[in-house]
Amino acid sequence: MIAACGEPTPLYPSSAPSDIHEACSVAERRCSECHDRDRILTAHKTREEWASTVERMRQMPGSTIRPEETDVIMKCLLYRNETSARLLRPTRVSLLVDASPQQR
Repeated sequence: MIAACGEPTPLYPSSAPSDIHEACSVAERRCSECHDRDRILTAHKTREEWASTVERMRQMPGSTIRPEETDVIMKCLLYRNETSARLLRPTRVSLLVDASPQQR
């Protein structure tokens, strides 16, 4: 069996602002205590859903998420959502159809 080696997919693109790098570092540390990276990378939620999820996870027994870290973690998760949505959003293409004069 051949195993793939390499760097794990980052939670943010290299072009992300430094505050996003820092926020995602906290999010990765805290979230990966219980969840694998794929779960973090593939989850897409609204702001309200993330707020509820992060707060619920913070209150779980054994959670190391501090109350002051919730906004920091949210910053990373919402940035990921926004960035992913932008990359996945279909590009609008206008098609010009050569219609006959009767169809115009």
